[in-house]
Amino acid sequence: MLCKKCDCFMCFKLFDSEKPLHAKCSECGHIQEIEFEEIPDYADHMEMKHFVEMCNLGGFIDYDGEGNLATKDKVAKLYIKPSMIKNNLIYKDPKVLEIYTHVAWYNR
Repeated sequence: MLCKKCDCFMCFKLFDSEKPLHAKCSECGHIQEIEFEEIPDYADHMEMKHFVEMCNLGGFIDYDGEGNLATKDKVAKLYIKPSMIKNNLIYKDPKVLEIYTHVAWYNR
């Protein structure tokens, strides 16, 4: 996801807890709405709890691929990697996890 203010790529790391469908740019502080799109046929769409379990068991590692946070029927332009789970860097705001209940996983 590109910041519409500073045009940096994938810089959205901090969530504004008052606006869980928005992300805050870690470079310039700009807050913008998170974009959603249809889940592609080639994505492995799974519940977040299954993804977390698989990451913790070593079933998914960063080398295997990467994913995007998702809902039941849409994918967000926010990436997630297994190391983010293993290092406990996943988005911790409960409002965020209420919205992003799934992951769209893309194997290499």
